[in-house]
Amino acid sequence: MSLGLKAYAQVEGKSLWSVVMRLAWNCYIVSIWKERNQRLFQNHEASIMEIAEQIREIIRFKLFGMCLHQMGDANAALCIAWKLE
Repeated sequence: MSLGLKAYAQVEGKSLWSVVMRLAWNCYIVSIWKERNQRLFQNHEASIMEIAEQIREIIRFKLFGMCLHQMGDANAALCIAWKLE
C-alpha cells in the first residue's frame, strides 16, 4: 500500500479536519487525472499553482454546503484558513 493510501485510510471520523483531508485526497486524484488527460489530448498544460488553486476551490465549494456552525471551536482556525466564514 502506498504512503498516500495509508494516510488516507487513517483519516477517520466526522471532524472538519477529517472531511477536509478526505476531500483533499479525492480532489488531488481527480485533478491529476484531468491534468494528465488535458496534456495528452488537448495539448494544454496548467501550472502546479493553478492545479493547487483548483483543488482549494473545489474543497471550499464542497465545504460551503456543510453545517459548519454546528462544529466546535477546535475547527475555527481551519475555517479561517480555508476562508469558509
